[in-house]
Amino acid sequence: MKWSKYNYFFKSPKFGYLLYNALTNVFLRMSEKEAAILQRAKINPSTLDEFSERNMLVRNKIFVENDEDEIAKLKVENLLGRFASPSLSLTITPTLACNFKCSYCYENDSHVETMSEEVQDKVLSFAQGFPSVKELFVTWYGGEPLLALDVIDRLTSRLRTLKLPLSAGMVTNGYLLQELVVRKLVDLSIRSLQVTIDGVGEMHDKRRPHRTGVGTFKTIIANLDKLFTITKDLAVAVRVNIDQSNKDHFPELLSYLSQRYHGERLSVAPAFVERINGCCGEQQCIASSKEKAAYWMQLFQKYRIYNTHAFPKLELGSCMMRKLNAFVISADGSLYKCWNDIGRADKAVGSVLKQGLNTTLLARYLKAADKWDDPRCLDCEVFPICDGGCSYMRLENLYEGAQHDCCIAAKEHLYQFIENHYEMRKMTEAAIK
Repeated sequence: MKWSKYNYFFKSPKFGYLLYNALTNVFLRMSEKEAAILQRAKINPSTLDEFSERNMLVRNKIFVENDEDEIAKLKVENLLGRFASPSLSLTITPTLACNFKCSYCYENDSHVETMSEEVQDKVLSFAQGFPSVKELFVTWYGGEPLLALDVIDRLTSRLRTLKLPLSAGMVTNGYLLQELVVRKLVDLSIRSLQVTIDGVGEMHDKRRPHRTGVGTFKTIIANLDKLFTITKDLAVAVRVNIDQSNKDHFPELLSYLSQRYHGERLSVAPAFVERINGCCGEQQCIASSKEKAAYWMQLFQKYRIYNTHAFPKLELGSCMMRKLNAFVISADGSLYKCWNDIGRADKAVGSVLKQGLNTTLLARYLKAADKWDDPRCLDCEVFPICDGGCSYMRLENLYEGAQHDCCIAAKEHLYQFIENHYEMRKMTEAAIK
């Protein structure tokens, strides 16, 4: 047995000795005596038997026979999820038209096509080309998908003829979520919505105005108010796109939404606007992992806002770009592996209107710049919890000379994240008592 290279062991000024293992995502607090034994065992594993909880340490991979074997197991699990999934995942854009004029949107205004019935028929034919799948997941995307609700209705009817269990979600700006629309979405097997709100009132309206120039915040909030009185079948995830211009407004928005929708199926997920396809200027983005970590730290220290998405966790899954049975289908029938590419003909791996795929480009999206082939990643102590960063950004770094920082925010600030996690856990336990 030996000390795992994926351990992170330190003495916190606040809480004493803390131990974190990235292989299992286990978090432990040690007494002074236990820490001393552990330090000896780290140098000389034969002394591990002195530790009363030896079996617990081995079970949680604090001590392992071989780190490489443990990573190999994780790799197999990851690759099976990517290339042997029983699910077919389709992100479908029924239209690229949009009723908003967001300041950071990466989609090209010239592409406003709505999906024709011919393309809809071909989408069904494309889905029929995966006879071994056992279930179908659909995400309706845009543009603004609710501008083409009739297409969603017709295409859902077509897809139901596959006789597969169907689950669906939607990414929408929320402006058209009136009562009749909400009831229709439930009928169409849609059970989750992602709605972006970038601030309270004027801040949101400045960043996400209607195409006519009017504000959109009040309409979205009124729609959400009504939605939760109509149905309990829809879960709403509010995404908050954060950059330099609105980062200080997030606490106000979180407080507003938490109070207004307490007890409802609504979650809030802050996310950074990334420097992709020119949608964020050099000075506007919060781009580096160092900047992102500093922001999460500030939220916790100043407001006690704890972002569970930022805390280290096992990342064995992969985005749809890396999965064999996952595609983005644009309104014109073009097939992509990432929705960042919608409207870029040179990035299409094929079309539902034509036979065959661009296997060279497809292979690039599936496997190039893979974290499992990157020596720097494999040697990193936080590798199991990192997932290698955004796969799309990794490809841009390799093929287009981009310089995206793909490391997780916690990498260089792990002790602070662990301290925050422990403090939040103590606060939660105290509140329960």
